[in-house]
Amino acid sequence: GAASGEGDDAPAELLDDEVPTQAREAVRAATAKYAGIVIEVDGPSHYDDERRLLPALKMIRRHLRLAGWAVLGVPYWEWNALKGPARKADYLAKLLARAGSVPERS
Repeated sequence: GAASGEGDDAPAELLDDEVPTQAREAVRAATAKYAGIVIEVDGPSHYDDERRLLPALKMIRRHLRLAGWAVLGVPYWEWNALKGPARKADYLAKLLARAGSVPERS
């Protein structure tokens, strides 16, 4: 907390009282709508030389799925090919739409 000096150099965007109410509400709505979904951003270190997902990452995804999560991967080469924020937002919207409905987590 502030008294202990923890978080004193955190960006203002991360401090609850500094985040606009509209932004907090948008995050809450998205969290409720997409509960149970994990988006894994897969950089080059997640793949072998032939762009196959590494076995350790496959195992992690399998465990997450067994625990009830829907796991969506975003390969770095697809993400890097997208030009501009609108195309990236569209990519993520389509990815989430393909995930379909996800059961609520308790």
